[in-house]
Amino acid sequence: MGTTATKELMPEEVIREGWQALIDRLGYTNATGFLMSIERGEGDSVKEIREIRNRDSRELREVHEIIMKWKQGQKKG
Repeated sequence: MGTTATKELMPEEVIREGWQALIDRLGYTNATGFLMSIERGEGDSVKEIREIRNRDSRELREVHEIIMKWKQGQKKG
């Protein structure tokens, strides 16, 4: 994923654009599932995503699956 120069967005625009990017990439169902998985109020989802992203360059779907499996394991343990 490359970086491009873009104008600085207001917080509301970042949320709107981010949501649209998730929908465009994953579709409504998977985008919603992704947000629900990181908004459960447990753990440090940002840290988890950064660790996964830094460890390898898996596609977003694989990252989602890894996080969901990890969270399932946390509930059991």
